[in-house]
Order: sequence, then structure tokens, then C-alpha cells
Amino acid sequence: MKKLMIVAMLCTSPAFAEETPPVTKVWQKKCKKCHGDGEVATRIGIKMGAPENLYESTRGKTIDEILESLLEGKNKMPSFEKKMTADQLREMASYLELASKVKKVIE
Repeated sequence: MKKLMIVAMLCTSPAFAEETPPVTKVWQKKCKKCHGDGEVATRIGIKMGAPENLYESTRGKTIDEILESLLEGKNKMPSFEKKMTADQLREMASYLELASKVKKVIE
């Protein structure tokens, strides 16, 4: 019975929610075409000068530094200032800053 309760709790947790997190939706629409899954850039991305591993390239950068790249563009990456809302930009910068730290710990 105890195991069943644990499984029920896990399956109803936010991680199993049907709703896709906003940052994931933005990633799918705006970033995935070039940055792939973040750890391996796409062929298009490589051709455009995207880093092979976005998490490694953002490692050690602050949210504000990442946000600046999103706002101004970098190399061949265009500015996303008019392509994302201020909340989406801040959320993406926060996500990338955190993901670069987590990937570092896992490696």
C-alpha cells in the first residue's frame, strides 16, 4: 500500500503534468532549430556559429550576461528582444544559467 501511495504521489507531481512548462515551449519555438537539445547543436546551428554545447558556453555567466546575449544577439544569432516577451527572455536566461550549473555538477 505504501508503494502505491508513493507512485500515486509521483504521478500527480508537476513533473508529470500534461502542461508543457513555458520555458520548454519557448525553447521549442525559438532555440531548438539551432541549439538542438542544448548539449548538441544542430547542423544549421553549427553552420551559423552556435556553440556545440550551449550549456558549456554559458557556464560561469550570470543571468544578466546571458540576457544581454539574448537581447543583443551574438555572432550570427539574432536579437530576440522583439521575438520574445520580457518575461520569456528573463526566464530563458535564468534557465540557461541554472542548466549550465547543473550540467557541470552531473559531469
